[in-house]
Amino acid sequence: MGDTTMLKAFSKMPSIYRAVVLIVGAPGVGKHQLAKALVAAGNQPPLQVRTVTHLPLPEETQSRRPRIDFVIFMVDQTNRQSFMTVKQSLQFLDLTYMMGKICFVLTQVNNTICRSVSFGAIRQLADNCRSQLLCCNMQNAEELKCTAHQLIYKLYSSVGLKSNVTDLLIECTKAAKPAENSVTF
Repeated sequence: MGDTTMLKAFSKMPSIYRAVVLIVGAPGVGKHQLAKALVAAGNQPPLQVRTVTHLPLPEETQSRRPRIDFVIFMVDQTNRQSFMTVKQSLQFLDLTYMMGKICFVLTQVNNTICRSVSFGAIRQLADNCRSQLLCCNMQNAEELKCTAHQLIYKLYSSVGLKSNVTDLLIECTKAAKPAENSVTF
């Protein structure tokens, strides 16, 4: 299989002609459903979606691979292996992605009987990465479409295609908390 490499956000020049999303998740979590919904929802610039089961990506494809603008980690709450796959894959992601260029999507949230991963563990992982966690029922077409639109907005914000809005700005305002003795109006 060859050597592996860390995925870096700024290792290549961005393309003004397309945005590239990488969806990482174990088999059966709904990566391809989400990819189709993203392509249907995204229009300007054209969207390219790639799916993988885990990171790291093989080094031999590095020269042919476009710059990855946004990474989506998918976790199936009824599949502990999907959580472990995402957790292990995060080790091969450069810290620059933690500045608004990743998001977690949690599936099977409504299946309370078969849960094998606690919501708290997944929430903690997303918080440690300073990332948003979205829940999606992959069987509900409207919910999948809504989740795709939320992800598209985050993607376009992270690549600078939303006027006066960046994910780093959103993250800074979210993280800013007033001091205890400050005056609020």
